[in-house]
Amino acid sequence: SLAMTPEGVNAALRAIYAAQNNEQRQAAENVLNGYSHLKGFSPLLLQISSNSEMEVIIQQGAAVYLKNLVKKYWVAEDSSASLDVGDKEVLKSAVVASLLSTSYAVSLQMSEIISLIAVHEFPQEWPSLLPSMLQLLKQTDLKKQTLILKSLHGYFKRYRSVFLNDTLKVELNYVYQELAAPLTQMFTMFC
Repeated sequence: SLAMTPEGVNAALRAIYAAQNNEQRQAAENVLNGYSHLKGFSPLLLQISSNSEMEVIIQQGAAVYLKNLVKKYWVAEDSSASLDVGDKEVLKSAVVASLLSTSYAVSLQMSEIISLIAVHEFPQEWPSLLPSMLQLLKQTDLKKQTLILKSLHGYFKRYRSVFLNDTLKVELNYVYQELAAPLTQMFTMFC
């Protein structure tokens, strides 16, 4: 079994893509699955997926694995299976910046990760999300702005099927207050 180091995780990700058959691929996936509940694993995946010196296929593999980890264990039925609280904070503080520091394919995964976390954390437990996204929206090119808007859309589309209640009204009001002016300004720049 490989140690949970950047090199060990990188080797396991590499082994998945180099596998000649299902048994080899499954063995490599089992190594990663063995790390899934260890403190520091999810931030390590984020670090690997954001490292521009890594091959894109390894970055993307780390991002996909991280997305699946967040989907499955951010809020697990058995609380002992949930991701480490400290790791969650690290992810929330770093994932938005990683949206723009990676290849387009990896950025799409980061966008999904942001949406998955936001469902559980925004706005009460992740108040910095919207200001961080808006800050990035101001300082980037059109392709990056599109990625940020897609990420916001990925989260905000949940409002379509949610019944309106007092909590939701407060959240929608907050989102409107934060987004209305920057989006209007952005719209007028392109028209």
